Amino acid sequence: MEIFIVLLICLAGIIIIFQGASTYFKNENAPIMTTNAKLIEKISIDTHNNLDGGDSTVKTLILKFQLETGSMIKLTVSSRVFRSITEHEWGILTFQGSRFHKFESESSVVEN
Repeated sequence: MEIFIVLLICLAGIIIIFQGASTYFKNENAPIMTTNAKLIEKISIDTHNNLDGGDSTVKTLILKFQLETGSMIKLTVSSRVFRSITEHEWGILTFQGSRFHKFESESSVVEN
């Protein structure tokens, strides 16, 4: 039974590493895009973990933009970027795949 749990944990770790590497390479191979965009929603997701009796919380911060084409894109950002852009603000968004680079509005320029 213990060997099964260890194998299951190892398999989960391999899957997580593969997904992270896959996202990294997709972003690296994507073109850098610049377009007019509006920040339509700020999303904050808290994930709580209880490992070895210690509690920890991981916060994922996502900005959801509407591009000038009408399509939507969600980008995970740092807390500094998350705080610096106002909801419903229009500006020029620069991104690469799912990677945020910069948002330039009339009031500020926010870079990653």
